[in-house]
Amino acid sequence: MITHKLAPPLLAAVLLVSGGLAAPLPAQVLTAPGGVTIEQSYATALVRDTLAAISQANRTGNYTVLRDIAAPSFAASNDPAALGAFFSNLRSAGPDLLPALALDPEILRFETTPDSRQLRLVGYIPAYPEHISFDLTFEQVQAAWRVNGMSVGGFAPIDRTEQPRPAPGGAPTPSPAPVPGQEATPPNVSGGDEVPAPRAE
Repeated sequence: MITHKLAPPLLAAVLLVSGGLAAPLPAQVLTAPGGVTIEQSYATALVRDTLAAISQANRTGNYTVLRDIAAPSFAASNDPAALGAFFSNLRSAGPDLLPALALDPEILRFETTPDSRQLRLVGYIPAYPEHISFDLTFEQVQAAWRVNGMSVGGFAPIDRTEQPRPAPGGAPTPSPAPVPGQEATPPNVSGGDEVPAPRAE
């Protein structure tokens, strides 16, 4: 009987090669004034997901998906036609939000409400020819964070050769995180559209 020696499993080869790789770096976290933390990669995902939804809505003129992925309280207070009106300036004057999918956001402020049921992310995307500013609030719905307030705009790029990167807690200086019954306040940059957070009945 003739037997054939089987080649070593591919999995073993993969493990052997990967064994020489460096250990992954620890996750970077953002810390709110009250001590609540969030992984920076997850905060980046929240920003990108929201800006992508706004970008697609602006390009198609259909704001139904943007409303449907938001928190129920936001969706109940903002129909697609209202969202289209809110974003009319951004839709006509820009900036293009597509670079937000490729560039990491500079998050200048991370805040939460005292009960940690809402969070706020303020910052910008270092895109060209305009930076993209954002001021986004999210509400915890079951196990997910869903947007319930948004302000997006554009401003002239920061010249890093003359001006250092703003430190967290520096400019822009937003107002405290919105809660139901209050309106979101846009960051201190020009050219944005603001969608108010839902008002409590």
